[in-house]
Amino acid sequence: MKTSNSILTLLAFAMIVGAGACRKVVDWELEGAEERLVIEGAISNLTQPWEVRLTLTRDYFDNKSIPTVETALVTISDDLGNLDTLYHTGDGNYRTTLNKSCVPGRFYTLEVNYAGRKYTCTELCREQEPIDTFTYFYQPFKNGFIEVGYYVFEIAQEIDNPGDYYEWVLYKNDTLQDDFGYILDTDEFADFSYFNQNIDLDNINLEFLPRPFPFNFDVGDRIRLEQRCVSKNYFDYLNEFSTQYNRQGSPFDAPPSNPTGNILGAYGFFSVQNIEIRELLIEEL
Repeated sequence: MKTSNSILTLLAFAMIVGAGACRKVVDWELEGAEERLVIEGAISNLTQPWEVRLTLTRDYFDNKSIPTVETALVTISDDLGNLDTLYHTGDGNYRTTLNKSCVPGRFYTLEVNYAGRKYTCTELCREQEPIDTFTYFYQPFKNGFIEVGYYVFEIAQEIDNPGDYYEWVLYKNDTLQDDFGYILDTDEFADFSYFNQNIDLDNINLEFLPRPFPFNFDVGDRIRLEQRCVSKNYFDYLNEFSTQYNRQGSPFDAPPSNPTGNILGAYGFFSVQNIEIRELLIEEL
């Protein structure tokens, strides 16, 4: 038996060595992807220069800096025939020479002419109601994921007719609060109603507050809230971007892909936003 076992061991060892000797390293030459234009721009009803940034895509494994576009002709026009030219200011950034603002109810068209091709898209500056109340409360005890501290919330009426989409952006002392990604919602359950409509400001139920923003603040913090009314396309774009950004590399992740933009033939998005702003200072209650 010992002799047989030795022979079997030698045979197994020879098979392993033989298999290892058959290995061959194959270097795959991957074809480079076609270079595509990337357009990033957002204009709003706030009075400020309009800006658009133009860059070009690179291959996935190319670790060089992203190339910028400096020779494009960029214009933005509205449905009344008003047209503004944006001029290159460096690093692929184009901007108007004057401060501009969108008018709710009007359509705005971006046109980019680059390398013999024209890229266009049109977005509506949507209507929205002002924010009625922007205030805060003190949470004196830990409640689930809500830690002790000050929390802000808003009360705002939603306009009539379904199909409105919103993004909320908060700043603490001029620093963007983005720990939880984009804060997005629709009027699916609030059409022609109120966000946070059941809040009694004189008797706030801390356990069942409908929608405090998920950020903990301290006395002395200055808070700025932007309520942005956006298009469904931009709402979907931000959701898709979040899905890709939060990929963990697990088998349950969504397949990798670029978010769906609104510019035919190019990546990126041109957004037109109606923004309502409220600010406050956290004081001890």
